[in-house]
Amino acid sequence: VKVFPSGDKLVLDRDEFDFNKLDLQYPADLIVIIEKNLKLLLNRIDEGLVPFSLGTVLNDYNLYKAQKKQMEKRLERAKD
Repeated sequence: VKVFPSGDKLVLDRDEFDFNKLDLQYPADLIVIIEKNLKLLLNRIDEGLVPFSLGTVLNDYNLYKAQKKQMEKRLERAKD
């Protein structure tokens, strides 16, 4: 996403994504994840947050690690 000084936003490479999702047959769940996260990114920009600041990146990484740990626990329980 490119943000202009006026605040206008341009989603870059959208046409490439649209082509690739058909050509490479992206699974539906992947497309949902990508669209959801694009909306999240656009909302963060609208709220004036810096989406890739160190604090934001570390927070998102910690959320990822927690979710990964939960998933690993579920998989272990499923094996039992």
